[in-house]
Amino acid sequence: MYTAFKALGDSVDYVQVCDSDTRLDPMALLELVRVLDEDPRVGAVGGDVRILNPLDSWVSFLSSLRYWVAFNVERACQSYFRCVSCISGPLGLYRNNLLQQFLEAWYNQKFLGTHCTFGDDRHLTNRMLSMGYATKYTSRSRCYSETPSSFLRWLSQQTRWSKSYFREWLYNALWWHRHHAWMTYEAVVSGLFPFFVAATVLRLFYAGRPWALLAMTFLGWKLPVVLILEENPDLTVAQRLGLAPFPAGSDITVYLFPKARSSHSGLRAVPPL
Repeated sequence: MYTAFKALGDSVDYVQVCDSDTRLDPMALLELVRVLDEDPRVGAVGGDVRILNPLDSWVSFLSSLRYWVAFNVERACQSYFRCVSCISGPLGLYRNNLLQQFLEAWYNQKFLGTHCTFGDDRHLTNRMLSMGYATKYTSRSRCYSETPSSFLRWLSQQTRWSKSYFREWLYNALWWHRHHAWMTYEAVVSGLFPFFVAATVLRLFYAGRPWALLAMTFLGWKLPVVLILEENPDLTVAQRLGLAPFPAGSDITVYLFPKARSSHSGLRAVPPL
């Protein structure tokens, strides 16, 4: 990529990036150009990446679902606030005059003394954001890219992407003040949430009980989470999961993370959030 960018110099207005295994929709490039033409404050724009091989295996099928959410929910929301965190490698368009300004810094990026060889798309986006330019997403531009169909290949890919994500998260934090507050909020939540989930699961395994794990499975996606465990074995399943009122006088144990548990008499179930 660096060699191609360098060879282009200032001979073009926009530079499109695309992976070798990507198939472009006939109108993909035109829709990207339209976004940059309409607003000179937008430095880069990305399109909708779909999976080319969703039926190869259960891994590729689940990946296709994840891709749809990542682009049509997450990036669409980021685009509304003009701060898309990653113009993905399979389909993106950059303003060449801006790209040439940080080309050398991008290519020579180092982290902890080691030259960075992956996550180039995320760092390109961060460089654009660091200059104060907006980044956008359009679902009108679409491409199809292959995804690993075996679990081990998928795991290797996700490990590589996770490393680059947290590396670029630190760099991205330097430019939160130049963009909408949503960029800061989403970065903090997405950066800390994996650690919160890991800590919650570990605490439940070490200090919880089977009903706590079951409740987390059904209700854990609703935050804030209040796990209610019943000491009385006569309660129904619905009462144990907090879906029905507890009988008066029941001895209920409430777990509030990270506060220690406390017992209350006559407590009723918290209705679903």
